[in-house]
Parts: sequence; structure tokens; C-alpha cells
Amino acid sequence: MLPDTTGALAATVFISTEMSSTTKTKAEAKKNEGNEFFKKGKFAEAIEKYSDAITLDPTNHVYYSNRSAAFLGQLHYQDAADDGEKCVTLNPQFVKGYHRYALGLKGIKQYAKALEVLKAGQKVDFDNKDLNRLINEIEPLLAKVEHARRSGLNPSEQLKEQGNDLFKAASFEKAIEVYGEAINACEKDNSPVAISCYNNRAACHQQLSNFSAVIRDCSHVLEYDVRPN
Repeated sequence: MLPDTTGALAATVFISTEMSSTTKTKAEAKKNEGNEFFKKGKFAEAIEKYSDAITLDPTNHVYYSNRSAAFLGQLHYQDAADDGEKCVTLNPQFVKGYHRYALGLKGIKQYAKALEVLKAGQKVDFDNKDLNRLINEIEPLLAKVEHARRSGLNPSEQLKEQGNDLFKAASFEKAIEVYGEAINACEKDNSPVAISCYNNRAACHQQLSNFSAVIRDCSHVLEYDVRPN
């Protein structure tokens, strides 16, 4: 007859659950200690306590969110962004995590990515004032960077960018026209910019179901843009 191990298994489960509960309690205590340091502006000490809490319970999104805030207090933006990302990965419904993630990205001047994060946060809470305020701060910064980037482009490159904007806005006929201007502005119609414009113009023709034009532009691309497999 096999021994009855039901009682032993039950005891093991109970002990495991009890240990887990104790660990979570300790983690919460560390978080609370971190909060007290944070309130006093002692960010290094707060980070240490939040890190202790994470070691004890790495599944709690709040600990990463709080540590992200402490990193922001120290101007350690990459670390703040990393913790913000971890926070929203653990709990995609936690809006504050998106805000802190985006603040970290803003600090390292990753404005486009920051806006993506904020838009993701808006899907959870569209009317969140913190998210909307930060969007209003970052959009002009991104526009300024984009303007500076485009100012350094030559005429054909600038026209290609305009065509891309029109394509994104679904203004395909106008985009076709601008891509043509960009191609004409190129010194050679097999330059990288020209090839890119032919390719993008083919995509516009496809959207308009002008398949003969698609074949024509794609044939030009294939003629000059042959790469080894």
C-alpha cells in the first residue's frame, strides 16, 4: 500500500503560500520606506529601497513605477524609461507608468518614441491630464527636431519627405506628383533618393489601382536596385 501523502502536500502548499505572503509583505514594507525617502527628496535612498522591493517581488508594477519616478528625480532618464517600460509591460492598464516612461524618453530626447508611449497610454485613459499635458510639451520639440533635420536635406530629399507626408495623409495623387518632382530634382534617376521615390510612387499607384504604373515604377527600381539574395 502506498503511503498517504495528501496531508504532506497540503502542508507544503500552505507553507509555500505563507512564505509568498510574507515575502510580499516585506516587499511592501521596502516600498513604503522608499516612499518616505522619496517624499524627502532622497532619491538615491528611495531607489535602493524600491530595488529591494523589486528583488523580493519582481512582479509588482508599482515598484518599477516608483523607482522610475526616483530615477527622474536624479535625472537618470534612461533608467527611468527602462523602469517605465517594465511597469507598463507588467500592467498595461497602469496609466502612470506610461507617463513616467515617456518622461524618461523625453529626457533622452527620444521624442517620437515618447509620443508613441503617450498615445498608447491614451488608449487606457484618453482624458488623462498628465498624458495630454506631456503630449503638448513634446510635440513642438519633435517638430523642431524634424524641421532641423529637413533643413539639412538637399532639394530632392526634401521633396521626397513631402511625398512621404502626403502618402501618410492618404493624398496619393498629390504624393505621386511630388515624388515625380523629387525624381526630376535628382542628378541621376538611379540615385538612392530617386530609387526610393520610384518605389514609394509605385505604392501610391497601387493604392489607386493603377497597376500599369505600379509595374513601370517597380521595373525601374528592379533595374537599378538589384541586391544579392
